Amino acid sequence: VREAVMTIGVGSKGMLFATTNAGSYGGVAYLPSTNAMAVCVVAVGGSDSVGSMSGGQNTWLRLSRSTYNGAGDTIYVFVQQGSPTPTSMQPQFFCSDNAGTGCCIMQFEVTSQEGMYFRQCVASFGTTANPTVTFPFATNSANAVIVGIGIDRTNPAMTPPASWTETCDSGYATPTAGMAVAFRAQAVNTTTITYSGAVGNWGAVGIEIWQLGSVPPNLDDAGMMGLIGVGV
Repeated sequence: VREAVMTIGVGSKGMLFATTNAGSYGGVAYLPSTNAMAVCVVAVGGSDSVGSMSGGQNTWLRLSRSTYNGAGDTIYVFVQQGSPTPTSMQPQFFCSDNAGTGCCIMQFEVTSQEGMYFRQCVASFGTTANPTVTFPFATNSANAVIVGIGIDRTNPAMTPPASWTETCDSGYATPTAGMAVAFRAQAVNTTTITYSGAVGNWGAVGIEIWQLGSVPPNLDDAGMMGLIGVGV
């Protein structure tokens, strides 16, 4: 029996800018909504760490990672399955294999999503103006899309596409680093997402998340914890 289609939602659940040298960085504690997927976009300075996360009732999965700025900085996207009986959680990012010189964490929760199913996830990097991410398939207009840009500027001054919601466009100095993040809960139907901004060393990650009731009935459930990217 297929679940009824419901309108997907994306909400900001906190943001961290830390300027310390450390092997781990704690995000903002919050109480998740029932069954909501947790998503964190993380940009760490001075590190090309593999990266991992803890906090919450389930395992965090790293879906995309991109090094940039001469492999001196790294941006990631992590997700965690929601719970039917949520308790307060505090996301914690770890880079203990190569300690960072600072960190930006942008926290989201996605509601009315299809469990832990994401459709596609990508990463890119560059040194030109106007950072972009390009998905292999055009995004589905019913789904949610989140895109993050890490850059070697204290003030990223990045502008997302029209009608997107920007939740982060800031940074820190000594060393200089910043992050811009935005999302669109519906009505995105394109392969390429482009931010407007000046030249810099940047890395980008993007994820498209299935709306509840929209996953194709012939979905192959191979993969960890029922999680799989689907390109149809």
